Amino acid sequence: MDNLGDEIAFGNDTVRVRELKFTSTAFIITNEDSAELVNSEDFDIFLYAYVDIGDTDVIVLSTDLGFELNGFVDYELDIGPISTRDPFFDNDFYGDDNITYSLVIEGTVNGSDFFLRTTPSFTKRFAMDGPVNISDSEETLFVRTTIDIQALFQNGDGEFLNPNLANNISEINGNFRNLLEGEMFAGSIVNVN
Repeated sequence: MDNLGDEIAFGNDTVRVRELKFTSTAFIITNEDSAELVNSEDFDIFLYAYVDIGDTDVIVLSTDLGFELNGFVDYELDIGPISTRDPFFDNDFYGDDNITYSLVIEGTVNGSDFFLRTTPSFTKRFAMDGPVNISDSEETLFVRTTIDIQALFQNGDGEFLNPNLANNISEINGNFRNLLEGEMFAGSIVNVN
């Protein structure tokens, strides 16, 4: 997550994001033969959370689970507000009158706290430059989704989009959709020395 936890200056204004999290209601990974791995009905919401102490890769698939697919070329996320109240889910995504959110950002603007909750809803596909292959049982497929925090709060003219101002929310949502990036790679969960 680029610039997470950093104080970013826009002229006389500063913004620092401590936490950014969003929900995905569907997750699809496709290989070069067009086979799809889709989230099961048991997992109807995915939470992606990034805090300023570092981000974590999301483990998606391990070869020791019995899958014989390889050559992963893209993945797709359906971003959207959660639909039901789940008592085990993050309360930041629930508002008054049964309103739910899909994007939550916490931080400071000019040293004062802000808490942004909003409802972007879209599908985004992330194509890889080439197929990602898992070579042995020690490897796992990792999926990483990132965004540049500075660009998230910047309009087309490079000016600051203050998240405390309601008229900036639509443009921040658009930036979130346009700037969200993804990658997949194979690697080991534990490095054995």
